[in-house]
Amino acid sequence: MSTNNCDTWNVWSEIHSAPGQETRLDSARAAACTPLRVSSDCGTAEFKGSKGVYQTSLNSCGCEDFRRRNIPCKHMYRLALELELIPGPFSSYLHGGYDWKQVIEIVERLPDDAQREFSSHLRSSSASPAPYRRKKSPEIDALIAAEILMEYPEKETAKFKTVRMVEDFMADKRRVSWYFSRKFSPPTYTDGENFIVSEYPDDEVTAYLFQRGAAVAPGTIVDRA
Repeated sequence: MSTNNCDTWNVWSEIHSAPGQETRLDSARAAACTPLRVSSDCGTAEFKGSKGVYQTSLNSCGCEDFRRRNIPCKHMYRLALELELIPGPFSSYLHGGYDWKQVIEIVERLPDDAQREFSSHLRSSSASPAPYRRKKSPEIDALIAAEILMEYPEKETAKFKTVRMVEDFMADKRRVSWYFSRKFSPPTYTDGENFIVSEYPDDEVTAYLFQRGAAVAPGTIVDRA
C-alpha cells in the first residue's frame, strides 16, 4: 500500500459519512464496477461507463457524478478498494462481463433442463452474489462444468452443493432473464379450453429469440399445466 495513495485518499476522510456515499461504496463493491485496468503505482484506474471510458484517480474522476458533486463517486471508491485503502470484499468480472447475447450463446449450448436451472439461478442472484445451497442435480453439475456456477467443495454435503453464479453472466441480467422467460414460458392467452401463445413484446430480445429459432410461434397451443 503506497503512502502517497493513503495520503491522497485521506483527504476525503470527512466525506464518507455524507448522504449517498454509503450507496456509492456499495455500488463500488459490485462486479459491474470492475475497472478496465488499475495502476497501483500511479493510483489510477480506467472504467467503462455509459459515456465512454472514465479516467479515475483518488482525487478525481471523469464521470458525471464526480463532475457534478466533486466528492468521491463509485469509481473512486472502487479504486480505493482495489488499492486496499478501504477494507472489505468486492466482486470482479472474471471475463470482462459478458453481454446478453454472449451469455445466451454460452447457455444455449446446454440441454434445456440445464438452461431452465440457469434461469432459476439468475432470477435469484443479486449483483454481488453470496454463496447459497442447492440440491444436487445433473443440471447443477452441468452449470458448474460450464463455469457458469462456482462451487464450494468444502461446503458440500450428501444432498447439497454450495454455489454462486459467476458475475460475468449477470452483466446484463435483465435481457438474459427476458430471453429465457420467453423461451420457456411464452406469453399466452386462453380461449376457454386451450392456452395459446400470444404476440411477444416487440424488442431486440424477441428478435434474437426468433433469430435463434428458440421462440414458440404465436397461435401455437401449449400446455400450461
